[in-house]
Amino acid sequence: MSKFNKGDRVFVPVSNSFVREAEVLSFSGGFYTIRFINREGGTRVRESRLFPTRAKAEASIGGAKIKTGRENRAQLK
Repeated sequence: MSKFNKGDRVFVPVSNSFVREAEVLSFSGGFYTIRFINREGGTRVRESRLFPTRAKAEASIGGAKIKTGRENRAQLK
């Protein structure tokens, strides 16, 4: 049984850096086919990568955000 239904809006952590909103297109074999909002095409992800709210998706990232080169240089000074 799937946790989300076709047409539901979900949030996906991308590269453990930021969160993107997507729409569920289908569910099969433990994987969801989703389409990111304002994009064409789709991708398949495991159910564990999808969250019902942006806050829950951001909490899953924790403090492991990727720093940019500028942030790394500032930290070295």
